[in-house]
Amino acid sequence: MEKLQFKAKGSGLEPYTINIKRKDSGQITITCNCMASFKGLHCKHRIKILSGDYSLQPNTKATKEKAKTLESWLVNSELKKSLDYYFVCEENFQSLKSALDKSKKDLIKIMEGK
Repeated sequence: MEKLQFKAKGSGLEPYTINIKRKDSGQITITCNCMASFKGLHCKHRIKILSGDYSLQPNTKATKEKAKTLESWLVNSELKKSLDYYFVCEENFQSLKSALDKSKKDLIKIMEGK
């Protein structure tokens, strides 16, 4: 089993710790010590690291090597496919949310005779 560790900024003073493990089978698991992750909910810290946001990491050769390693683990993985689909859904959601907000404003104008 291979392991990587990253940090991510959270709402508290201390950054959260993201632990990533790759089993010999290629399965990748990711944990974060934030409350959402602890409860089994959506954790934006894991998503940030998976999307390549290493802004809280020291800008060192070691960080760059860890990032390259993670990227190589993700290639053709089930996790990468799911992550890509997540980003497509998120983009579609934002687009639909904007359209809904506009339609609400337009509806109010019409209902108020403006």
